[in-house]
Amino acid sequence: MSEIEAEPASFSLRLAGQSLRAFLIGRDPKPGPPTRWRRFVTGVFVLLAVVMGLAVWADYDDRSYLATALIPIFTVAVVVPFVLMLTRPLLAWRIALVTAVVTGIVHKHPANVPWPWHVLESLILLAVLFVVSLRQPRAVAVWAWLSAALLIFVYIDFSTIPIVIITVTVVMVVGDQIRRRREVQSSLAA
Repeated sequence: MSEIEAEPASFSLRLAGQSLRAFLIGRDPKPGPPTRWRRFVTGVFVLLAVVMGLAVWADYDDRSYLATALIPIFTVAVVVPFVLMLTRPLLAWRIALVTAVVTGIVHKHPANVPWPWHVLESLILLAVLFVVSLRQPRAVAVWAWLSAALLIFVYIDFSTIPIVIITVTVVMVVGDQIRRRREVQSSLAA
C-alpha cells in the first residue's frame, strides 16, 4: 500500500497535496518483466493504434484547421496513449488530456455532435481512465476523474454532460474496485 492510501477513511490536505503531486509529476508503477504474452498484447495494441490512427488522420484531414504537416503529429498524439496505457497509464492520461484540450480547439465538429473529438479519441480517453483507476491509488484516480470532469464540462454539449460524467465515473469505479480486490487477494495470499 502506498503512502497516498495510508489513511483511506479520512481526508486531509496533506493527502490531497500528495495525491495531486503524484497525479501531476508522479511515476507510474513499474511494469512486470516482459513476457511473450505481454509482447503479443503490445503488438496487438500497436496494430490497433495504427488502424485507429488512419481513421483519426482521415478525420483531421477533413475536419480540422490544422496544416497538413501538423496532422501526423496530432494523429500520433491521439493514439499514443492507447499503447502507452499498457505500461505507463498516468503518463498516457497526461498526454491524452493535453491532446484532448488542443484537439478540442482545432477540430471542427458538426453541430449535432456532442463532443469536439473523433469518436476513437473519446474511447481512448475512456480506456486510459480505466487503466489509470486500475493501476493507481484511489486518490490519484480521483484527480484523474476531476481532470476528466473539467474536460467534459469545458468541451461537451450541456445536454449530454450527465451521461458522460456517469459513464466516466462507472468506468473508473469498476477499475478501482478491480484494483482493490487484487490488493486484498494478494494480501490474503501472503
